[in-house]
Amino acid sequence: MSQTINVVFAVLFIMVFIWFALVGWLFHYLRKYHPPTYESIGSPTLFWNNSPRNNWLFLKFLFGSQCQSLNDPRLITVCWFMRVFICVYFVGFILLSVAIIWRPPQYR
Repeated sequence: MSQTINVVFAVLFIMVFIWFALVGWLFHYLRKYHPPTYESIGSPTLFWNNSPRNNWLFLKFLFGSQCQSLNDPRLITVCWFMRVFICVYFVGFILLSVAIIWRPPQYR
């Protein structure tokens, strides 16, 4: 059980860096090809202009229908992938948390 927890933790750890790369790419893409949309979500960056308000606007954009209305097939595909990716991450995180909490104590 402990080895499985370590593997799941490692996978989730790597997924965080993949998420950062995806978000960075999406912000760059929006800034370059869809400036009005980029400005409407607060002109966020990965670290510097990253406020709770901008995070909320970004998630609203990602899970809403706004990315569909831009009629950009590449953007739609990336947004769909990011939705699935973040949902898989959260499910994995919840399962890892439950596994750690419910793990029986190990005595030596």
